[in-house]
Amino acid sequence: MYHGSLTWGIVFVLMVIFLVPYAIPGNTFTSLGAYSMFVLFPLMAGAFFRGWKGGFITWSIISLVLTLKIFFAKSTSWSPCEIVSIISFNAVGLFFSLAAGQFFQANRQLALDHATTQKQALTDPLTGLPNYRALVEQIEMGLHQACHSTYPLSLIFLDADHFKQVNVSYGHEDGNVVLRQLGQLVRSVLHGQDIAGRFGGDEFVVLLPKKDTYQAGIIAERIRAAVATMSFAREHADEVIKVTISACIATYPQDGSTYNELLRKADRAMYRAKGLGRNQVCAAEVKEIGHNVR
Repeated sequence: MYHGSLTWGIVFVLMVIFLVPYAIPGNTFTSLGAYSMFVLFPLMAGAFFRGWKGGFITWSIISLVLTLKIFFAKSTSWSPCEIVSIISFNAVGLFFSLAAGQFFQANRQLALDHATTQKQALTDPLTGLPNYRALVEQIEMGLHQACHSTYPLSLIFLDADHFKQVNVSYGHEDGNVVLRQLGQLVRSVLHGQDIAGRFGGDEFVVLLPKKDTYQAGIIAERIRAAVATMSFAREHADEVIKVTISACIATYPQDGSTYNELLRKADRAMYRAKGLGRNQVCAAEVKEIGHNVR
């Protein structure tokens, strides 16, 4: 639901606008006639902004004001027809307020649940980063934008070295802890439009819009160095775990124009990084672009 004083301010203004004609001397409910149907506007606003509670409060205020108006106008000389009319009017207003409020509240909750489900479908539950599906969508979108501009787009593929040994030595629970911390570390290094996600297993991908191979190499080296110097905490032990990563870079357009082409080039660069002893950064285009970057 919507919160804040502004929402109540809107509802209050609508209530005042509706009640103003009833405050004019000489006017009666009979002379106002079908004008009473405009009560739907403040009731609808209360229900929309604050659910059934907002609708109920709005109805209560309007009903109280109108009842007092009748009381001061006619005192106790109400005819049976007027009493039935007032009761019917209030009953219909109450039913409408509660029904509309419940409807808006249910729809808003449904939209919230749908958004949550969509987010979960695109989020890796372990690290909280975008998952494989979300990454592919972001990469395809980035390539489309890069294709219609003069800017490059780089991908950094990160793979934890000998991570199977971590699971064997410490267990999968501690292995998951390391992956979670690794994902947080990678994300903390990035800025602006850069996106980090979990590609799967112990692999991560960083999407770098508007960055060429050299710029991506600087970021990849920064990540590699940060991981190499970090001590990853275990779940239920004081002992820490040391991990290194190998990274490879593929850049649009020189390394490929599609996601699959960039992935193939990155795979080759990753094999080269592993072959060089791991804990390395390699580019798909073989050239020296920085410290520990090949």
